[in-house]
Amino acid sequence: MAFRRKQASILTFLVLVGCVIGSATYAAEKSVGTLVVDTYISDDGDDPEEEPDDVQGARTNITIRGGSDGANSLNAKAFLTFDLTEAIDPTLPYFLEVTTDVDGSSGDTFGVYSITDPDLRAIIDETTLTWNVAAASAPGAVESFRDLDAVGNEVAQFLAPGTTNTPILSSFFGSDIQSFGPGLGSAVFGIVGGGNQQIDIKSKELAAGVGAARLFSFDNIDSNGSGGGPINATATWVNNAVPVAGNTYRVVSGDIVEADGAGTFQGNAMIVADGGTLDFTADGFDQDVLYVNAGANLTQNSSGDFALGDINALGTLILDGTATMNPSAGSDIFIDMVMSGTGNMVVNSNGTGSDLFLSAATAHTGTITFAGSGDEVLYTEPNSGIGGRLEMNSTGANRLVFNGDGAGGGTTAFNQAGSIDHRSTVDRLNGTSTIEANAPVAIDLTKTFVGNERRLFINDTITGSADITVNGTATDPTSGSTTLNELEVNNTDQGSDIEVGTYSGTMTTNDFVNVEIRREFPAAAFVVNSGGVLEMGSRNINTQHTLRMGEITVNAGGALIVGHEVDDQHVPLELHVASDSGQSGDLTLASTSTLTMQVSGTGANDFDKILVDGTANLDGTLQILVNPAVPSQTDTITAGPYVPTLGDTFDIIRASTGQLANFDGLNGVDGDDLAVWNTSYGVDDGADADGDGNSDGVDFLTWQTEFGAAAGGGGTLIDNSLVLSVIDAGGAFTGTGLEFQLNVSSSLIQLEVVSAGAVSAVPEPTTSLMLLCAAFGFAGTRRGRLPA
Repeated sequence: MAFRRKQASILTFLVLVGCVIGSATYAAEKSVGTLVVDTYISDDGDDPEEEPDDVQGARTNITIRGGSDGANSLNAKAFLTFDLTEAIDPTLPYFLEVTTDVDGSSGDTFGVYSITDPDLRAIIDETTLTWNVAAASAPGAVESFRDLDAVGNEVAQFLAPGTTNTPILSSFFGSDIQSFGPGLGSAVFGIVGGGNQQIDIKSKELAAGVGAARLFSFDNIDSNGSGGGPINATATWVNNAVPVAGNTYRVVSGDIVEADGAGTFQGNAMIVADGGTLDFTADGFDQDVLYVNAGANLTQNSSGDFALGDINALGTLILDGTATMNPSAGSDIFIDMVMSGTGNMVVNSNGTGSDLFLSAATAHTGTITFAGSGDEVLYTEPNSGIGGRLEMNSTGANRLVFNGDGAGGGTTAFNQAGSIDHRSTVDRLNGTSTIEANAPVAIDLTKTFVGNERRLFINDTITGSADITVNGTATDPTSGSTTLNELEVNNTDQGSDIEVGTYSGTMTTNDFVNVEIRREFPAAAFVVNSGGVLEMGSRNINTQHTLRMGEITVNAGGALIVGHEVDDQHVPLELHVASDSGQSGDLTLASTSTLTMQVSGTGANDFDKILVDGTANLDGTLQILVNPAVPSQTDTITAGPYVPTLGDTFDIIRASTGQLANFDGLNGVDGDDLAVWNTSYGVDDGADADGDGNSDGVDFLTWQTEFGAAAGGGGTLIDNSLVLSVIDAGGAFTGTGLEFQLNVSSSLIQLEVVSAGAVSAVPEPTTSLMLLCAAFGFAGTRRGRLPA
């Protein structure tokens, strides 16, 4: 990999499809609209009688701030309305400029929206397009308009420069601007801060227009229509002149314009129209705005590293057409522009050291393909990542690297073997939304991070059928607040139902790493090796307490935690090791492995459970947590803390008896079982598929899933010296004279509360009597025998 041509600054003043240009002036600009009087509201919730300067038309600046109800809520923002003086061309770029009055914190993000909702006529006066406000609390607003996303499209974002009297320029295209109103029409923009961020901009009320917001564009010059030519040649353009600042330039259909590096292109924007081609043959092209229409082409065939844009002042690339990059051997491609649009880019990487750098592609919703034989795709800047799809197709190293302080979503598809490397110094790194494993993938979490662990979030799901290996640190990094590096799939704050993932490969952990699964993967297998931890579930799963996985193997030194765990706080869950989606349904716990489960009450959803469709080979340590702390955000647990009572039993590990929805025990899962469910619904447990003590909608969903399955099957439990250890940190058993006993059979492992010191039943021949003292308070642990 070659060194980058230009070093990135600490703060890049461009995010998504908006750009920030410090003190740039455009002498040849042309206004396309005049700002309408009184088109903004500055509202921070004060009473207008107490704060009269907060009402409309009384201030010389506009406060823009996000509200506590959401990043785009109607708490305080500007509405800027321009009466258009000329028609908007959807294929040309336009610019909105505002000027800071009171600086906001450097790097705070603000969004620019083009207002689209015609129902705004009920809120904004149709004649004057003013915001009808009778009080500071904006009573004229309707609930559907509390969020700008509901009435407009975000066309740009900008970062606060942290200084006063600074122009802020946002660029977008005519196709993004929605207009309505009298005359030629009016363009309406809303500006709002993210979260509770705030900035003040100068309003239109200043004398002589100083500091007023401006909407403008530039004169456009087309290519010659007879084949094109070099970008700076006079004959290439219809005006027979060298490109100059103050104009935009457009490559028309059938023309090929060559950016050959012979001089600097001075135009303010470059547009490639449908059927046109812009060909890069030099080592770079630095442009503020580059718009590739649908049906248009970008091509690159230069020698050595190629940089599109400037890393220190990212321009805007809207790619609705196609881009094809063909680097020379060992050379890199740098896309140093804020990239958006729906088009596709193919990078034909070329051997060892040939990499693709993506600086800001989170707003791009098309496909970027890393083809050829190169090494790495690197996300290195703030907000690096993708918004669409990244195809990892290289036959080389084929490695995706997170090396910046943020990452976007989208889908990353591995169609050739490759890897994901977390090199960022951000501990909670939002990675790709979806991993599609069509070829083997290794996830590198091997690097320690001083003061915290590294976490890589896969925000949505995993698909595909190839194997995924998650590699952790060689030694245990746990110390103080630092825990194991983590791969987290889906969100902590799960909704009312757990979503089912389609991944059907095997995920394996190596060394010290934690994998947290918050989706069902009934077609997948999981292998946890020494030092690894597998856990599952979320804080809130109100209507479904079962999560299915197809097969689980915990080898020596590995650990399985049933239920959601965060900061030693736990939420109970049932783990169903299922055989209904092509896996074995087996659970294997090797010697010196650890299985952690909790008891927080006697209710059906107050303790962890495991249901096994296949064979459960159980060895190692069964660690029972009594009344562990519960995350404050959860409302899953209704009972607790658990108070031990003689004779209490907890069926913690069960072998399935076949199809869960074969309620009548006859002829497999059929319509007769639905009749049983109809009779038992809300009445008794006659159609209790999930073992929660009642017949409800979740049991009906199980019937739907299993409908048509033949009778038969069922799991088996094999106890190979499973050791019980009780962690009673709160002392629930202290002074009660009671303790847990472990009762075992080939179909059930059960906890029972018995008198301390009582003689236990003789264990099965394959079972050894093994006692451990519980940490943080003594609770005896014993084993008994259930009927086989």
